[in-house]
Amino acid sequence: SAPADGKANEELAEILAEVFSVRKSEVLIVRGKKARIKLISLPLDERSFFRVFCGIPEENGTVTMG
Repeated sequence: SAPADGKANEELAEILAEVFSVRKSEVLIVRGKKARIKLISLPLDERSFFRVFCGIPEENGTVTMG
């Protein structure tokens, strides 16, 4: 989405919330709200981050992202 009225940031927050299984309100854009490069804060521990980022299966065998 074009960066009009923060819509692109809203869409980014929605996507990241879905991928990392967190609430949209927990996805924080720390820096870069009006730039292409952003610094994002998510409430994840290291294990949860790498499980999603690297596509490591959950204990039940499902892969969150691959």
